[in-house]
Amino acid sequence: MLIPLKPCTYPGCNRLVKSGRCEAHRKQADKKYDKEREKSGDRKFIHSDRWRMIRSIKLSSDPLCERCKNKMLVTVAVLVHHIDQDESNNADENLMSLCNPCHEEIHGPDRFKRRY
Repeated sequence: MLIPLKPCTYPGCNRLVKSGRCEAHRKQADKKYDKEREKSGDRKFIHSDRWRMIRSIKLSSDPLCERCKNKMLVTVAVLVHHIDQDESNNADENLMSLCNPCHEEIHGPDRFKRRY
């Protein structure tokens, strides 16, 4: 079945796409969304000194990626993941030291749920 192409939804763009925005405008919108997301009040704690201390303590006590370790791999952890995805729940049992690939694997492609 052949899907007809439609114009990019970005105002003034006449590139044809299957749906949504063309690649150039999708990247532009993603960059703007990410920048605004980081400024939002609900992300304020992640940029605080308190979070940096919690993160540092967790990575010091568990310096290896916990998912890789379960697979018998040795990988340095660089991120601290909130298991329940609630950034305000910093209980030790809710935090997991991870490498970047494992963190991305957990969140998958819908990580930021773009709104455009």
